[in-house]
Amino acid sequence: ISQGVDGILISPIDSVAAVPAYEDARAQDITIVSIARNVEPEYEDAFVGARWETYGRQIAEWTCEEAGGEGTIAMIKGPAGASFVEEMEVGYKDFMASDCPGMTIVFETNAAPLSAEQGLTAAQDALSANPDVTAIYANNDELAEGAIRALEEQDRVEEVIVTGFDGNETGLANIRDGAQDMTIALRPYAWGQLGLDTILQVLDGEDVGEVVEIETILLAQSNIGDHDDEELR
Repeated sequence: ISQGVDGILISPIDSVAAVPAYEDARAQDITIVSIARNVEPEYEDAFVGARWETYGRQIAEWTCEEAGGEGTIAMIKGPAGASFVEEMEVGYKDFMASDCPGMTIVFETNAAPLSAEQGLTAAQDALSANPDVTAIYANNDELAEGAIRALEEQDRVEEVIVTGFDGNETGLANIRDGAQDMTIALRPYAWGQLGLDTILQVLDGEDVGEVVEIETILLAQSNIGDHDDEELR
């Protein structure tokens, strides 16, 4: 703002704490576009991303179909209070409650940071308390990696459905190896390019709408061979 820029492309970690900065930018007639994470619409000119709740529902729907609509679930969620964690949880639970009543969530915990080590500890706790769990929801691919390690300790990798999120190198490798069952690839390179294109359009006076949807790819063992690394960047 102090440099007098025409536009700001921002991904706010805290959607509440960032509001004063957004207000300062708007007061200086600076165009501000959020990417990946956002604040309330009145503070920004556009949001490049998707509603996190949608991803939660997609993961739940895929899990329900893969499990045949029956089973028990352990949820290894990200940091408590993080908006994307909470919104994905809402989408996941809403779908399970309304469309997949045969699957029951028997374990929930929050993990921070989003690391394989945290995923390992959480999954060990989940499997100890619920030995017959049939699916593990991990909030990202690193947590999923930890869950896979816990399952390997019990020789149960092939028995338990493990879903992740992000589509990073760890998740893609685990899906190709048959250890992880599903992820959603966010394609960060393409996402960043879309963010830049969007703010340039807004600066040119174009109406891009309130939300510019990113294109993600749901990846499972059945379709990962259809996509190359360049496409998933």
